[in-house]
Amino acid sequence: MTALLVMAIALFSTGFVNAGVEEELRNQLEECKSSFNVSDDEVKGITLKQPPTTQEGKCYLHCIFSRMDVMTEEGQMNAEGMKGVIREIPEIKESELKKMEEVADTCAEVSLGDDKCENAVTIYNCINAESDKLGIKGSA
Repeated sequence: MTALLVMAIALFSTGFVNAGVEEELRNQLEECKSSFNVSDDEVKGITLKQPPTTQEGKCYLHCIFSRMDVMTEEGQMNAEGMKGVIREIPEIKESELKKMEEVADTCAEVSLGDDKCENAVTIYNCINAESDKLGIKGSA
């Protein structure tokens, strides 16, 4: 659970979600990808904890986070939304759940600007850094 975007992509690829949710998630990821014309390489980089560098990639990240309720449409962190996503992961260990909730609370305190796409990168970087600090492992 090093990043929520990685979680979103990994959830359907590893069979953690049922077919209906998998299809919905896949559709959302594809809609965001096509809406912002982001390259496959940039999407792959994001899943490998490499923050996007293009405006399209940054806005793609915001699109995913806002659809997952991790961010508001306006570009602010939604810690409770992130916690809700985490709680939906089947078979998550209680210790990992608590750590990810701590990540959500910490990242909710990060200073953000007016650009929702830049804010998505700031939140993404925070989630990755805090997850690493707490030793959160996993492919999701």
